Amino acid sequence: MLVSPTGYPRLIKIVLCVFIFITLLLTINVRQITDVVITKSHSIFETTSLEQTEIVKNESQTRDERAKQINGAKTQHSPKTPDKLRSTKFVNAMNYTPPDVRILIYNRVPKCGSTSIIHILRLLASQNGFQHYHSQIYDKVHLFKSSQHRLRDFVGKLAIKQPITFDRHMRFFYMTKAKGWRLSFINVIRDPVERFISGFYFNRDRERWNTIEILKNREKPPNSWFDMKLETCTPARHPDCRFLPGRKHGMQLTFMCGHYAFCRAIDDRKALMRAIMNVERSYSVVGVLENMPMTYKVLEHFLPRFFSGLTSLAFVQGKVVLNKGKNKPNVSEAIKRTLKKQLSLDLEFYDFIKKRLYDQAKTLLV
Repeated sequence: MLVSPTGYPRLIKIVLCVFIFITLLLTINVRQITDVVITKSHSIFETTSLEQTEIVKNESQTRDERAKQINGAKTQHSPKTPDKLRSTKFVNAMNYTPPDVRILIYNRVPKCGSTSIIHILRLLASQNGFQHYHSQIYDKVHLFKSSQHRLRDFVGKLAIKQPITFDRHMRFFYMTKAKGWRLSFINVIRDPVERFISGFYFNRDRERWNTIEILKNREKPPNSWFDMKLETCTPARHPDCRFLPGRKHGMQLTFMCGHYAFCRAIDDRKALMRAIMNVERSYSVVGVLENMPMTYKVLEHFLPRFFSGLTSLAFVQGKVVLNKGKNKPNVSEAIKRTLKKQLSLDLEFYDFIKKRLYDQAKTLLV
C-alpha cells in the first residue's frame, strides 16, 4: 500500500507513539520482576512457593552459610547442633500454628508410635468437635503432583462441615490451605538407631507376612532372611544394613524433607536443611517418642482445638499400653556405634527436633 507524502508525518507520529508505549511497558515489567526477586531473596520464609526456593545453591557452602540462608539471620553454632537454627524474622518459628487452623495433617513416620497418636485423635474427636480420618494406604509414601492436588482437595472438602485431622504414611509437601481452610502439620520421631533396629526386626516378623494382605501377595523371602540378626547383618555388609553414599534410604528426615530425590540420600546435607526448614515453617509440633509426656503437653498447649484434654486421658497417664512391640534381640554397643555413623544426618535432625520440642516446653514450664 502506497502512502502519500502528506501522510508521512502522521505515520511517523504513530510509530513513535507505539515505540514509547512498548518502552514504558517493558520498564514496568522489569520493575515488577525485580520486586518479586527481592521479595523472594529477602527471606526464604517470606516466599509464596516453597518449591521454588533454592535451599543450597553451592555444595561448597559451609554449614553456617546454609543456616543463614535458611533462617535469614546470623547463627553461630557447632556443626553438630542444627537444633539451634532459629529465625529471628520468622516470629515464633518453633510454633507455627495458624490461629484459624481447621485441618491438621499427621504425615506419620513408620515405627514412631503412630498407633498411639491415632488412638488419641479418635478419643478426642467427639470431645473437641472435630473428625479424624485415617488413611489405609501404607505403602505409597511418595505422592506425584497430581496426587498431592487430589489430597489437598480431598481434605479441604472434608473440612467444610467441621475441623478435621488426617493421618497417612507420606512425605511432606508444602501447603498452607486446602479449599481455603488453614492447615498445619504434626509428627513424631524417635532415636534413629533404635528406629532402625525396631524396623529391622519388625520387617522380619513371619506373622506379618502371613496375615497382612500386601505382604501375602509378595514373594516371601527365604528363611535365612527371617532369621538374620543385626549382629551378623552389619559385619557382613548385607544390603539391608549397608548405607552406601548416594543410596536411597527411608530416613525420618525424608518424611519432613519431601519429594526431592536428594531427600532420600543418606549423605546429602540438602535433605537435612530442607527438612529443618519445612519443620520450622509448617509443623506446629514434632514430638519425640522417648519423651511422650512432654510431647503430649506441648500438643495440648499449642493445638488446643484438637488436643484439649489430652493430658487428662487415662491412656496418656500411663494406664493403658497400646501396640507394644515384641521383644527384640539385644544389639551390641559396637553395632549401635556403626549405625550412628551411618545415620549421622538423621541423628542431627533428631537432635534438632529434641531441642525444638524442649524450647516449646520451656514456655510451659514443664
